[in-house]
Amino acid sequence: MAGTFFHFEPALLTITTPSPGSVEDFIRLLQEKLDEQLETPPVNQTVEKPF
Repeated sequence: MAGTFFHFEPALLTITTPSPGSVEDFIRLLQEKLDEQLETPPVNQTVEKPF
């Protein structure tokens, strides 16, 4: 069972080590999502008599 840890450590490092993508791609995706939000108006419902 002692060898099990040696297989665990590389897997743990793979899972926990980030591999960030391009900042430009992230900004483009974020801008697209923001543009979508601006195109669709929010649904605002008012409560006539809350109390």
